[in-house]
Amino acid sequence: MTMKVVYMYATYILWGSIMYTAINIPYGSMASAVTSNPNQRTQLSIFRTIGATVASLIIGAVVPLVVFESTAAGQDVVKTDSTFTILAGVFSVLAILFYILCHKMTTERVQVDAAEDSEKMSFGDAMKALLKNRSMIGIVFGALFLILAQLMISSINNYVYPNVFGSAEGISLINTINPLLVLFFSVPLAPMLARKFGKKELGTGAMFFAAAAYGLLFFLKTDNMYVFMTLSALAYTGFGMFNAVIWANITDVIDDVEVESHERQDGTVYSVYSFARKIGQSLAGAAGGWALSLISYQSGVAVQTPEVVEGIYNVSTAVPALAFLLAGLALLVICPLSKSKVEENTRILEKRRMDRAE
Repeated sequence: MTMKVVYMYATYILWGSIMYTAINIPYGSMASAVTSNPNQRTQLSIFRTIGATVASLIIGAVVPLVVFESTAAGQDVVKTDSTFTILAGVFSVLAILFYILCHKMTTERVQVDAAEDSEKMSFGDAMKALLKNRSMIGIVFGALFLILAQLMISSINNYVYPNVFGSAEGISLINTINPLLVLFFSVPLAPMLARKFGKKELGTGAMFFAAAAYGLLFFLKTDNMYVFMTLSALAYTGFGMFNAVIWANITDVIDDVEVESHERQDGTVYSVYSFARKIGQSLAGAAGGWALSLISYQSGVAVQTPEVVEGIYNVSTAVPALAFLLAGLALLVICPLSKSKVEENTRILEKRRMDRAE
């Protein structure tokens, strides 16, 4: 068993921290090379969100039907045969297939040629330029708080519905409703709203809307599961709006950095952003455990005390409300990439490339 645990740790770190990151950084930053059109970049971000949401829906709704089995006592447990391994193998083969198709079917249309007399910017200088760029700082903090809110909701829901509302089925229901709302509501509306108002403006409004929904839940103290579910689902549509266009926001940041520094830093920008998301994921994972410890949650206890139940409710509403609010403020106050600013940057870069071609 010791060797199995070591093997699991090693392979998981190899997969998540090294291989996934090595794939995700060029994949994410590639959008800025596919097109320079802000609206088309939004479409790329939307399709990326659709793919991720569909995958999450399959994982959350279909996989449990395959990997779980019922015991004689009526309990659902993970199968101990090779089902899980076979399923993981199938997903791995499909991943390789889709990556090959992505590579074969993608065309980089935006060619960036460095000026002949320009010097290659060092990594240290590139990081200094990024840390001075307001758009980079704003999107990093916005993403950090967005991920914190999303994962906190995902983890704490496992305690809210069974303990506060006495319904474990509520977990499956909300995990089905939220992705469907993103697919059929957030995703269709996001590009239209972004085109009309701007991606920053959409993200800011969506974060404030989500914060208001969870803030209302905090003050309502409702004991009706469906009221709680409705308002949290509305908040999730706000999250879905911003999350649908956030990848396009990154390409706008890449352009803004180039305008200021005269250097194209696609991979570096996306690397810093990816690192910020990982910090958010780590904080969310730890924050859930800290919060449950602070309210004296007792694992394995059939019925929690009224104080613990109230604490679970308060944590499940106050923390997402605050995180969404901070994400919105980061975009509103720090990030300068308004609709007009993005359009101005696009014009500047197009003129530079035309001048360089001549």
